[in-house]
Amino acid sequence: MQELLDELVELRSKIEEKGLAIAVVTQGEPESARVFGEKRAPGLNLLCDPQRNAYAAYGLGRGTITQTLLSPKIWSSNRRLARTKGYQPEMPPAGQDAFVMSGVFIVGTDGRIRLPYYYDSIADHPDASLLLDGFLSTGWERSFDDPFGPKKDH
Repeated sequence: MQELLDELVELRSKIEEKGLAIAVVTQGEPESARVFGEKRAPGLNLLCDPQRNAYAAYGLGRGTITQTLLSPKIWSSNRRLARTKGYQPEMPPAGQDAFVMSGVFIVGTDGRIRLPYYYDSIADHPDASLLLDGFLSTGWERSFDDPFGPKKDH
């Protein structure tokens, strides 16, 4: 999660230039979310969801033991991040459930989910450049009439 937050902080101005906004939803109470935001996500909009209602609405439930603790992908990621960025595994703040899976969702101004990304493990996240240069570079000012793009008159 921290790696993606770092990338979003770094890319925030480019994302906002595209007319988009970032909202990070945490499980924390307001005060712990404020502290988390100052430390881990400076400049990003942080929303609190201590009852995890948004998590449930978006289909983010508790992960399995393999998705949260025992996956080789998690251990490899932790080693890489400790070596390259100095990250250390931390216990979650009080009231937060470290087994609840994360996701990234691009939501249109109409409230429809344009891109759901459900993590395979707690070490998973989409590549920020894929979001910025791929999905977010799409011309959202165009309307789409069907799944394949605007219908053309023949």
